[in-house]
Amino acid sequence: MDIEAFITGSKWNILKKLANAKKAPIDLAKETRTTIANTSQQLRLLETARIITVEKILGRQKTQPRMLYSIPEPQAFIALISPHFVEKKMFQPDRLETFVLKSLFVRDDDVRKELLKLTPIVSENAKLKISVKNDKIFISTNDKKVKQLVNALQCKNIVFDKPEQPDLELTN
Repeated sequence: MDIEAFITGSKWNILKKLANAKKAPIDLAKETRTTIANTSQQLRLLETARIITVEKILGRQKTQPRMLYSIPEPQAFIALISPHFVEKKMFQPDRLETFVLKSLFVRDDDVRKELLKLTPIVSENAKLKISVKNDKIFISTNDKKVKQLVNALQCKNIVFDKPEQPDLELTN
């Protein structure tokens, strides 16, 4: 299946909305400002491609089930265009790969480079919570060893705390 068709237009808008919460077709139609018929068609295509899943729950009227759509797990579509190498790929990233990919989307170059320096620490510490807010990296941990490892990196944008409403959660 050609994945490029799923990362454009109305399907992409639906995926952006589903990134934050499970949603019913009627809610997605309102939020994306399109018809319920179009939204339902796009949802069926995304479900067929196994990019999203559907959960049937009892609606307000017990005779009509309500459908809630969601993104069940991380999926990545990457492309690299460089001299002597042009490739694209769809895959299910693990926790560390998800951290690296999310880090690459951070706009500030210095913050992005500091996040990537944390990769070996993230790899070894499954409970580590890392997020970004206002170009600062927030690390939530009580582990003294992790704090020592992070401090040894001498990164200027790291704060040992948990921010209120981060711009980006990098680890779960």
